[in-house]
Amino acid sequence: MEYLKDFFKRYYIDTLVRRYAEFSGRASRSEFWYYVLFNMMIITVFSLFMLLIKAEWLILLYLFYAMMIFPATLSLLARRLHDTGRTGWWYLLIFLPALPITIDEYGLMHIPYLIIMILLVLHYVGLLILLYFLTQKSQPGSNRYGPDPHEQISGDNRKNREALKNILGIMTNKNKKD
Repeated sequence: MEYLKDFFKRYYIDTLVRRYAEFSGRASRSEFWYYVLFNMMIITVFSLFMLLIKAEWLILLYLFYAMMIFPATLSLLARRLHDTGRTGWWYLLIFLPALPITIDEYGLMHIPYLIIMILLVLHYVGLLILLYFLTQKSQPGSNRYGPDPHEQISGDNRKNREALKNILGIMTNKNKKD
């Protein structure tokens, strides 16, 4: 269990605490995707509690959590794009086409249905392009955004790999016993 705690601290807590809204530098693929994994686990727990308890304070707590991690998530997304050699502004692909759709849903402006559909398609195309960028390997060596994150954490990386192997070994041993 200690391994899981170290893994959670390395890929989630450190991102939130040490590099909360730091848009400069680079983030490795593992740093980004483990953060997404842990975040999804927390959101799933929140969702289950909201379904079971149905308390308004829990919804407010979830909204507070979402607002608190938003800058950290955006900065990590920008650093991940930097790691592939792209500017962090590529993340706007997911926001710009969706803005008029959101405004129209609230009745603040009237947009023809065809334009809404085109914007929606552009939104999903932007998501797919962004997903492609985020899954690419790191640009080897230093780039204009900073040094290679793999070179910076090579000592810690070995420790994290051993921790992951131990976690997976514990999980498979428990499955074998069952």
